[in-house]
Formats: sequence, C-alpha cells, structure tokens
Amino acid sequence: MPRFEQPGRGMVARARAVLRATRLGIAFAATAWLTGIVGVPMAHGQSTTWDSMLSNSHWYVPEENLLSYMTSATNFLVPAPSPGSDQTLWSLGTATNGVFSGTAVATFRPASAPVVAITNTNTIVSGIVTDSGQIRMVFQALSSGQQTIGIGQVRTISGTDYMQMQMITGNSSVLTTHWAYMAKYDPATFTPPTLFPDGTLLSQEWRWTEGSTWLLRSDTLFGPSGTGSFTITDYRNGYFWGPGTGPDGTAARRQRATRSSARSLPKATCCSTSSSAAR
Repeated sequence: MPRFEQPGRGMVARARAVLRATRLGIAFAATAWLTGIVGVPMAHGQSTTWDSMLSNSHWYVPEENLLSYMTSATNFLVPAPSPGSDQTLWSLGTATNGVFSGTAVATFRPASAPVVAITNTNTIVSGIVTDSGQIRMVFQALSSGQQTIGIGQVRTISGTDYMQMQMITGNSSVLTTHWAYMAKYDPATFTPPTLFPDGTLLSQEWRWTEGSTWLLRSDTLFGPSGTGSFTITDYRNGYFWGPGTGPDGTAARRQRATRSSARSLPKATCCSTSSSAAR
C-alpha cells in the first residue's frame, strides 16, 4: 500500500489519520486496486457471530447514502464525475459460519436525468463476514458474468447493525463508485427510497482535505525512493478526486490510461467511508 504524506502538516501522523478514517485510503489506492497493483484484502469466515443477522435477510441503501458517482474509466477529471442515486437491494440466504450468498439488484439514476434508471442484477456468489465484522463480497452480473468485489465492516450504531460497504465497478469506458451503510429492512412493510435528496451531506469531518496535496511513497509503484503526489481538488459526502503525478518509467506510470499530459498518474475518484459518529 502506498504511503501518503502531506508536506508541512504533520506528514505521517496526518496521513495515517486520514487513512484510518477512509478505510480504503486515498483515491489512488482504489485505482491501484482496480489495476491489480495492490491486492484486495481477504476476509475469512471464522464463527457464527453474525449468522443470525445475515440469514434470510434483506438490505437496502438509506436515503442519505444513495449518492454515488459515475466517471470515465480513462480520465476521472474531464469530464467531471457525474453524481447520481444508487439504490442497491440485497436478498441473502442462510449464513453458516459467516459465509453466505444471495442476490443483489442495483439501480443507478443520474442526477441530471433522475427518470432514467440503469438497473443491474447480480448474484452474490461469495459473501464472508469475519468474527471481527470484516466483510468481503463477490458480486457477479447476470448479464455479463463480470465480477465486482465489495469490502466493508459491520457497524453497530445506536443498537442497530449496519454493513458499511464500498466498491468500484465498471468497464473500460465507465466506472461507478459507491459507499453506504447498508441497513436491514422488511420488503413486505417498507419501500426503499430511490433518489438522493440534494443537500443531505454526511462525512464532512474530512472536508478540510479539499485543496490539499499528498506525497505518495511506494517502491512498488514508483521504484526505490521514488515519489508521486495526489491533489484532492473536490470533496463531497465522503467522495474525493483530483490529479496525480509520478515519475516516468515506473509501474504506476505504465498502468496509466488517461488523456492527461506526461508524468501524470490516473486521475482518480474514490469513495471514503464516514465515521460512525457522522450518521
């Protein structure tokens, strides 16, 4: 995993604080995950701790967490990421020792045309929750067979269990990223919302990162003693994005597939989860 340091602001301590808060790290780390530079952490079922919570249950995205972003897969700044509402519904079967499966239906509605509904149905081919609540889920699209990995953590807030999740999925042209506190519901008595109410914002604790620049240190990405940088130009509701730079001839440079100028890393957007207190 790359190290992130902000020059002049308590480099390592500040960077570590942000990394802890965002769960997945700065946006470039998510881009590296997509391109195979950084491996996805594996979760392994260990006990029956969460079986009763998971078994034969239904989950949805609460209204305040519907915001997601769709972006070009080759340049995350031009055009700018496009906001929308992403309602994802899970139906889970019986969980045994933290292992489960089920189905997921995701519907994305662009903010610019909310009457348009882009729906994808997936099979949850593998879901695992560890004894400590770490989550790893593999979704497989029924239409294409493409797999998407979602990772997260069980959170208990005011006595209610949520699955705090995030993912990035798409193809060579378009990517969608979304994070949310998935909540349990009864489909016989409750209809999940479909549109994100503009003006409802969460996770503002880290709004100060907008406009900040971070150093990236990674032998894997930049070679021995090599460094790159990442500037957060925009932040909203836990999402942030901006341009990155790095030295020529490095792994990160070779992985680049953007319309940007030389010495530029992939323009990145990422979801960063909020703290429990932000709900």
